[in-house]
Amino acid sequence: MRHRSSTTHLGRNRSERTQLLRDLSNALVLHGSITTTKQKAQFVRPYVERAITISKKGDLAAKRRLHSLIYNKDAEKKLRDELSSTYAARSGGYTRVVKLGKRQGDSADMVRLELV
Repeated sequence: MRHRSSTTHLGRNRSERTQLLRDLSNALVLHGSITTTKQKAQFVRPYVERAITISKKGDLAAKRRLHSLIYNKDAEKKLRDELSSTYAARSGGYTRVVKLGKRQGDSADMVRLELV
């Protein structure tokens, strides 16, 4: 039964979902935009926004918290050095979702998730 099930499962178990979340967030931070399905974009968006907000604080606790969220050293460095200063004046809404249409193979809604 699915009563009061609040987690988006994305057809994966918990460890696979966690790894997908980390991979998508690392790719978004490193490349600036990713093309994915609408559901995956909605799943990863709050995670990335939270990581950017944490990186803006800049203290030791924020650095450790960021390390627990982002497992890629290059992505961590980019968040701390570049993106935290870029979004210093912005209080949220660091990402944008652009609709791209449907994927040809299975007609899934495709979007581009990008940093503003």
